[in-house]
Amino acid sequence: MIGNRTSVGLDVHARSVVACGLDGQTGELFERRLTPDHGNVAAWVRSLPVASPEMV
Repeated sequence: MIGNRTSVGLDVHARSVVACGLDGQTGELFERRLTPDHGNVAAWVRSLPVASPEMV
């Protein structure tokens, strides 16, 4: 069974994006204010914890 480790929420506005990630295993919260550039948002999402190999 594949589980989700991190959930992400984005509050998107014309000049900024407020991003929040929640690690479902540890409860750790990751918050960041980003520019609305797609590459910037994608890089932040890629920096978050991922599922361990045995979960994939």
